[in-house]
Amino acid sequence: MLKCNSSRNLSIKRKANALTQKNISERSGLSQQVISRLEKGNGGTIETIIRYLSARGYSLTLKES
Repeated sequence: MLKCNSSRNLSIKRKANALTQKNISERSGLSQQVISRLEKGNGGTIETIIRYLSARGYSLTLKES
């Protein structure tokens, strides 16, 4: 579950790139409600986070510690 201070930065950076939640929803296949919850820091599975980031042009790398 994504729950951190940086989750609020998601919407700020999205808006800075002139993207709407609807744009991200269409690109990711996630509902606009899921996008909103994710940007508010109210959870998200790893799959949801990856789909959101992919729609924004980012990738996520996980590595063993």
